[in-house]
Amino acid sequence: MASDSLSVFSWVTLVCFVVVIVLCIRPISLPLRVPVGKKTWHVALDLATAPVLGVLFLLATNSIGGQVVADGFLGSPDSIQPFSVVILVFALAYICISIDVTGFFEFVAFQVALRGGTNGKRLFLYLFLLSTVMTIFTSNDVVVLTVTPIVCYLTEETKTKRTAYLLSTFIACNIASMALYIGNPTNIVVAQAYEINFIQYSAWMLLPTAVSLIIAYIMCWFVLLPDIPTELPSPPPNAAQRYRIRRKWGAAIGCTVLLVCLIALMVVPIFAHVPVWELTLPFAVVMIVKDVILDVWVDRQSKGQTIEGAALEMAQRGPNGSSGQGLIAYIPGDQSREDVQIFEVPPSNFHTTNHTSHTEHAPAESIQDRRGAPILEEFPPDECRRSVASKPSSLSSEDSDSPSSRILPTVMMITRRLPWKLVPFSFGMFMLCEALSANGWVALLAKVMARTSVGGHMLPIVFFTGVITTLACNIMNNLPMAILFARVFEHPEFEATAQSVIGGGDVAATATTVDALRRGGMFALIVGSNLGANLTFIGSLAGLMWADLLRKRDVVISQTNFLKKCVLITPVVLVGTLAVLIAEFVVQRYYV
Repeated sequence: MASDSLSVFSWVTLVCFVVVIVLCIRPISLPLRVPVGKKTWHVALDLATAPVLGVLFLLATNSIGGQVVADGFLGSPDSIQPFSVVILVFALAYICISIDVTGFFEFVAFQVALRGGTNGKRLFLYLFLLSTVMTIFTSNDVVVLTVTPIVCYLTEETKTKRTAYLLSTFIACNIASMALYIGNPTNIVVAQAYEINFIQYSAWMLLPTAVSLIIAYIMCWFVLLPDIPTELPSPPPNAAQRYRIRRKWGAAIGCTVLLVCLIALMVVPIFAHVPVWELTLPFAVVMIVKDVILDVWVDRQSKGQTIEGAALEMAQRGPNGSSGQGLIAYIPGDQSREDVQIFEVPPSNFHTTNHTSHTEHAPAESIQDRRGAPILEEFPPDECRRSVASKPSSLSSEDSDSPSSRILPTVMMITRRLPWKLVPFSFGMFMLCEALSANGWVALLAKVMARTSVGGHMLPIVFFTGVITTLACNIMNNLPMAILFARVFEHPEFEATAQSVIGGGDVAATATTVDALRRGGMFALIVGSNLGANLTFIGSLAGLMWADLLRKRDVVISQTNFLKKCVLITPVVLVGTLAVLIAEFVVQRYYV
């Protein structure tokens, strides 16, 4: 199809894309009654199924062909390769979860909270710094699922206002995720589209991230100051036991592997062009081997306590104390209790409901019978029941009593927590963006973005891209937005339109300017895809998880209240970050 024309298929593709986005943000469950028996099948239309069904619909209506599907899976060597993005995310996810199940992240977070003592303002600073540092070396999702439960627990036990702490840590992690290549899947998508390696990415984004964090802290301080308590009660006496390192050797090995992985990502690109996923995957394999060895050999040598107990303990905490990477612990949504199982992993988009006898979770007593009393003794009975009820499948008998779970409890638990729904979601969105490109929409957007340079200037295109992508996150979520706009900036129409806007007879100078404009737009896109999460819950997958996590803890922070606070903070941070980005281009002597 001509890139400058729109047809009926173009509009069908656009409508399909919009419907898929809505279903991903607001998943629904369709009941299917079976004529025989008393069971009802429920089909989930959510992150895992909606993009795939959207692609199948476009294929059925001849809106796209098989080549579009292939491009959405394989990509091209000199551009985005969807399969490599997914492999990279899963490799990093396994490394982070493997460290997490040792209790290391929770231990660090709790120790930092303890250092805040009874001074509420000092604790505010420490938690902000904790979220920043943890996000830089892991990801924003790890912080959301690690720090948030600890803040909820401590403030609940001490009867302290929690709004300021929750908002500041969430805002900090979504800003700090800009710093490194691995901080957010959107960073990976954009960097891969423009072939930016780990070192190049960090060289450009570390300074804007540092400045934006300083601005964010100042703004959070003034906006949230009324919600920051002056004095805090001491934490409950059993808190230290609750947040301990359960496996010190595993934590030490895991942190070492993660550190070496980060060093390799920084050093290797200097000497050789090696895809990032090829660098990261071996470290994930090392972690798998480590977990297998600890499961099969080390834990068999210990008496009376195995890692399965630690795994069961993590499962019992559920959203109250689990952490992870991306969609690791659970997929957020507005599902009812009857639909909870739809969102569990491993992915299964069908489940049955028995109308005469419906059981949502295994009772705590049955867990105690299977594994003995020591694990449950560490937690109050009410807390255990609340955790078990909120995460039923983690404690199902088929999971904990299966041969694989008995032999390799750690590996199997980590595998179940991997973001499996991110696979169909990512590939489906890549294919849908390819469909938008094949039907003329990406070309149209590319022309619009090129014209925002206003004669080839860096300043307007960077600010326009940063603002529009930040807002777009809150309409379509940041991952689909990043995929779409990355396609826009690498589309041939962007270069052609930019050249016509710039004009002039010096072909080499024009080409250099166009390349600079594309680079400026790409980095502004990274800024928007991260900061966009700090306006509404739907701005990112981390935001959806955060809101769902608070809901399960009966913590009330409404979308309206969240927006009222963040709308005073995020625009200032966005302008400051984009200004630093522009300054970097000025120093590099790009035409602004």
